[in-house]
Amino acid sequence: MFKFSRYLLLPIMLVNLTIAENLWKIFGFPMDLGLYLVTICLAFYVGLCSPYRKVVIAIFFVAIFARLFFTLGGFELTHIVSIASLAIIFIIAGAILYGRNPLFLHKQLTIYLGLSLPIMLLQILGVSSFFMGWNTGYLHDPSVFSLEDIGTFKEFQLYPTLFVGIDDLIYSYGQARPVGLMHGSNPLSIFVSIAIALNFSIARTNRLTYSDLIITTVTMLLMSKMAFVITFILYFGALIILPAKRLLALRLITLCLFILSLYYILFPGLFMVGFSSGMVMEAIAYRLLDILRALGVENVYALIGTQLSVSNGFTIEGKSFSSISLLLKSKIMFELLFVLMTVAVIYLLRLRMMVRSLRQVTVYLTVLFACVLTQFAVPFVTATPFQLILGFAMYPLFKRIWMSVPRS
Repeated sequence: MFKFSRYLLLPIMLVNLTIAENLWKIFGFPMDLGLYLVTICLAFYVGLCSPYRKVVIAIFFVAIFARLFFTLGGFELTHIVSIASLAIIFIIAGAILYGRNPLFLHKQLTIYLGLSLPIMLLQILGVSSFFMGWNTGYLHDPSVFSLEDIGTFKEFQLYPTLFVGIDDLIYSYGQARPVGLMHGSNPLSIFVSIAIALNFSIARTNRLTYSDLIITTVTMLLMSKMAFVITFILYFGALIILPAKRLLALRLITLCLFILSLYYILFPGLFMVGFSSGMVMEAIAYRLLDILRALGVENVYALIGTQLSVSNGFTIEGKSFSSISLLLKSKIMFELLFVLMTVAVIYLLRLRMMVRSLRQVTVYLTVLFACVLTQFAVPFVTATPFQLILGFAMYPLFKRIWMSVPRS
């Protein structure tokens, strides 16, 4: 049962993200609800196989009672408690499943991205509208895709992209930002960013491997500015402060430039649009303005926001573009900040203990850095696979796990 959970928990979560966003049902029953309950049971079982079993049991019952109380008309706070309680269980499960074996998490993410890669190529080429059927990112343009179209495999107008220059290109969001097996490019960029950090920081040789090729190619096809930023920080940062990783960083930078050049040759129009100043500034401005609005700086939005292109059909109004802005808007912001600061202090103390006991901590810090940085761009903290991976990054926090003999 433990091995079953170890191998299937993250894949089920990743698949369920797409199922949930597309509202797919079987015999009228929501498929995502069934799979969500399965993941809760698997994570709960994994938690029972750890030194934190009593804590997991207590938190599990808190989640159940909080959910029941909210369903019967309780306060909104009880709903938050139920979600937070389950999140803690998923985080503990992630620490147990992957903390001692980062290579296993690396392998699972590489396989998922490897399966997504050929589908991304089919999507960007516009081979068939079928491969766009689960891409809810089309909601960026209500004239093309509406809420009523979700999960229906609507037929989309597809356009040539191969060897098409910018002057002849008809821009299509689904083709310019392929999603692979994921339901949207932003969620996919989260896992690509984490895969980049994990692939670079695990214990490995300086030789390039198939995982480097897969992750780099997916990154270039995705055209995620956030993934590019994380790539730049990690690789060029290693050249400056990590002598042991310099050769690997140089080879990965060379691979990135090669794949990017190939992308430019094959899709020159999409390349020019993706790296246009308007597209880059728009991606940055939406996040920055969202945070400023959360801080109450409305006049900055009036000054800058009117200069933004809205060709993609959506505006900043009523939408949060990062977890940071959601935190700033929260009614319990100070309480949440206090909790986060307390966890951060304990995490640093645990890191010192791990270093003193001659344990490697670089991989956990690097993945945690990627997890935190992604939340400046995409609000994703409530997604179960993100919580599971966050548990791996927070592995140093759980002293009883890394000081005990693993159970199976």
